Amino acid sequence: MIEQVEILVMLTTARKQIIKKENQVLEQMFLKSVNTLKYLLTKEFGFEQLYYSYIAAYPEVTYENTLKMMLRCRLILRARNIVGRILTMIPDR
Repeated sequence: MIEQVEILVMLTTARKQIIKKENQVLEQMFLKSVNTLKYLLTKEFGFEQLYYSYIAAYPEVTYENTLKMMLRCRLILRARNIVGRILTMIPDR
């Protein structure tokens, strides 16, 4: 029969593994958003200084910083789509 102490140890171990897995996923999402921002801001728009200010503002991998970086990616992708639509309308006029 499993004792209470053994159950607590097993639960603690399982919790640590879940947290470790969540942190790995969070780090992957953060790095992907940083790379996306780098490509969009430096290669497509030429706003290197804006990219570096985002990196300085959100240097560490946390839930809040990851969310903010992902939102910035979303806004910049939306801006890119709007600029693309505007540019396709210019020859029509």
